[in-house]
Amino acid sequence: MAEVTLIQDGIRRQYFVPAGTPLMPLLQREAGFAFPCGGNYTCGKCRVRVSGGISEMTPREHALLSDAAEGARLACFLTVLGDCEVVVGSQGSAQIVTDADAVRIPLDPNYTGVGAAFDIGTTTVVCYLFSSERESPLASLAGQNREAPFGADVISRIEACKKGAVLQQQDVIRNQMSEMLETLCGREGVTLSDIQRIVVTGNTVMLHLLAGLDPSGLAAAPFTPESLFGSWQGWKLDGFSNAQIYLPDCISAFVGADITCSILASGMLDSGGVSLLLDIGTNGEMALFDGTCLTSCSVAAGPAFEGAGISCGSGAANGAISSVCIGQDGLQYEVIGGGKAHSICGSGLIDAAAAFLSLGALDETGLIADGETLSIGNSGLSLTQQDIRRLQLAKAAVAAGMETLLHEREIGFCEVGQVFLCGGFGSYLDAKSAARIGLLPKELVSKTKTIGNAAGAGAGCILQSDAALQRSRQIAQQAKTIDLSVNAYFMERYVENMLFKQGD
Repeated sequence: MAEVTLIQDGIRRQYFVPAGTPLMPLLQREAGFAFPCGGNYTCGKCRVRVSGGISEMTPREHALLSDAAEGARLACFLTVLGDCEVVVGSQGSAQIVTDADAVRIPLDPNYTGVGAAFDIGTTTVVCYLFSSERESPLASLAGQNREAPFGADVISRIEACKKGAVLQQQDVIRNQMSEMLETLCGREGVTLSDIQRIVVTGNTVMLHLLAGLDPSGLAAAPFTPESLFGSWQGWKLDGFSNAQIYLPDCISAFVGADITCSILASGMLDSGGVSLLLDIGTNGEMALFDGTCLTSCSVAAGPAFEGAGISCGSGAANGAISSVCIGQDGLQYEVIGGGKAHSICGSGLIDAAAAFLSLGALDETGLIADGETLSIGNSGLSLTQQDIRRLQLAKAAVAAGMETLLHEREIGFCEVGQVFLCGGFGSYLDAKSAARIGLLPKELVSKTKTIGNAAGAGAGCILQSDAALQRSRQIAQQAKTIDLSVNAYFMERYVENMLFKQGD
């Protein structure tokens, strides 16, 4: 047996494993350490410091660590050969959006006492505590989704399930929910047994994992989910035996209950005219309402907008560059929490790309004009050619998805009356920068409205109003879904949107 000494936040812990054991599962289980690419040796983010009996560096690991400090290793590559010491650094504390600009609902809960609503995102989890006597929440609490060690996106999480991690991920998310709700109850002086109802929204994969269902059917044709939910569950959260749990309806295999709830909370079906709703993240989910027909689709944008896969990228955490602009002395930037920049998050990435395009440092094809990297002012951070390519892939998918939605309904961008941007990324997105790189059509810049965590707000609406619950069911039943995987127009527009060509 080999002794592994794990040092995290100054705390030393010892574990004994057989020689030849991969390090990654130990760090997932005991340190909650995130592996954004799911251990597929592509992102270069799982950096640790090790000494002692550990496997030698491979050429692939060396290539991924080309910009790292001396002594760094990638945990996904490492095998324990003998006694060793592993130092795990902080992976950042995210700034998570909890508020939302949502429509008002008639207070008509189907419970009395205290209830809760959850929004389980791929990256974050938000919990809201409610009283049956008031429309707005008593309190909220947010945190990083602890399933992150299994991968930064739903594809990585599904791949982990193929290796037998369905119940592991189920336990992780249910335990996190119990802890978050217990914390809120403690803050508000609520007895755990007083919680009567819990509504949980999320994308289709996240709800599968919560329910203990295998989402592997969503990874290959014919893309069949185990459930589209819209039902009260037969299981309970630990510590909350009196609480019935409801999972809202998903629209389709790839347009989840989070979009159902966002549509509900946005009020877009009652706003008149043509409305477009965008939730841009690792999945780009969107819905178009033309006054009579509701159409939706989902694109696999990849994790670039969440900072994963970008050489200096991260989520919207302290130390991350969140915005970039052109100043008199070159590029200026803002850092979340102030101080020295350690990374760049999605909104900063889009701002930076827009600035580099305006300065001529990037051409229409995304090629860096001079050299191999683009320095972000005096931050000490830079973007590589591969970073730009990953941004192009992500923005092309989202832009092509929007264009396909409008094409299917024979609607021009000028006819869209309002665009609702929801979710954490959408809350910080600068619409002008998004238009500069071609993520948003320039015709929609003046029509955008940021509405925050609409998915969580919609879950709260369902909890607090039986009429809203019924409306959510109608939304899911009414919505038509476009399958972009077999849509020739989408593929044509996807290729075209790889270019940076919107202009100022």
